[in-house]
Amino acid sequence: MAADPANLAGAARAACGDLIWSAPHNVVSDEVDTYELGWKADLLDDTLRFNGVFYRTDIKDLQNSAAIVANNVLDAEVSGFKGDFLWRPSALQGLTVDGGVNLLKTEIIQVNWADPQDDTPPVGDPLPYAPEHQGNIRARYEWRNGDVTNFIMPQLTWSAEYFVDMTNANRYELEGWELINFTTGVVADEWVLEFYINNVADQAAQLAGEAIYEPLRVVYAQPRTIGVRFAYDF
Repeated sequence: MAADPANLAGAARAACGDLIWSAPHNVVSDEVDTYELGWKADLLDDTLRFNGVFYRTDIKDLQNSAAIVANNVLDAEVSGFKGDFLWRPSALQGLTVDGGVNLLKTEIIQVNWADPQDDTPPVGDPLPYAPEHQGNIRARYEWRNGDVTNFIMPQLTWSAEYFVDMTNANRYELEGWELINFTTGVVADEWVLEFYINNVADQAAQLAGEAIYEPLRVVYAQPRTIGVRFAYDF
């Protein structure tokens, strides 16, 4: 004999009591207004290219989903700077230095949804997935040796710490990190031979993570890896 759906619903309400709450009846589109001031510049007799942008973003009614329920949870402000450069100094032929940086400030300015579990971060907290700074810098030096070109190339990348998830229950903080890679090799007309060390310091860098369904899951950087690459152009 099939169970009566009405009786099942009533039994669920009786068993769960205060745990049952009503989802919002509608969700509106979030609104994003962005203002930017940027430039592209060639400097120092065209040996330095420097591009950058300052930006400000106002977010209203930011959407967030918890399980299958979407809500307009908060308003936020985002401001920052993003830049990149490429430098080939005329005083040192064969050297190329390039890199980029992202500086970011985020702030929750208003909470719009009355979470039944009081699980929304408070006003003044930063948004998730928003490290205050990230960047990379790389130098490559090349020199001729007969018919081949030798090179060395160290690289540094880094990120500040940041929170994951919009809810307090899942609001874990990932640690900041720095990673160093090093490559050296020989380039000929038809082949390339490289020796590399990735993650020189063998750091357990927390590159990404999420905790939508607990527990927290973290993606770590590959441990120190040493190898050789060879490519031949047929």
